[in-house]
Amino acid sequence: MNIIESMRSREIFRNSFEDLRTWGAWEVYLKALFGLEMSAEEGKIYQEHTGNRPRPGKAKQISYVLSGRRSGKSKISSLLACYIATSRDWSKVLSPGEQGYIFLIANDKEQAKILKRYISGILERSPRLKSLIKKNLTWEIQLNNGITIAVRTKNFRTLRGYSVIAAILEELCFWRSEESANPDLEVVAAVRPSMLTVKDSMLIGISSADAKGLAI
Repeated sequence: MNIIESMRSREIFRNSFEDLRTWGAWEVYLKALFGLEMSAEEGKIYQEHTGNRPRPGKAKQISYVLSGRRSGKSKISSLLACYIATSRDWSKVLSPGEQGYIFLIANDKEQAKILKRYISGILERSPRLKSLIKKNLTWEIQLNNGITIAVRTKNFRTLRGYSVIAAILEELCFWRSEESANPDLEVVAAVRPSMLTVKDSMLIGISSADAKGLAI
């Protein structure tokens, strides 16, 4: 079941969305991200917001999207984490006994708390997925399929040494740090080596626009 079908299924993610009609633009983005077929109208929306780029024919491993404030970015980030974690059998990609991680990396602890609440809510409201929850901890949810969804702040030192199947960078344009002039670059540099060994791993940046734009 693809991500759009999952959003519309009461057994999976539908209970986390009050009115899917208000998420139409995000559905276009998700279709582009996963290489799904678009309608003619969706194709127009995609080209309007991407400078007339051709529609993607397959799933993207790297994606950056700019969106308006209060447009549902954190909900989509959390949805993506839950979908990637549960939509396939990652044991065929990971080594026996290896734990796979999906990181949602937030600008600060307050944003991290919001993401963690969204993730917990999405999984717990899903009749099919709530049984996958093994441990629901403060900053991560361990699933019984060998995947952990972990929320972290933009500290590259805490992200090394994991098998990363996806990294979702939240509000990337607004990352600032007293420790680094370019925390976005440092974080990407920390997680990319851990993603290279995982087939079909994904790096996704979702942010509101800043006057300086993305640094990567």
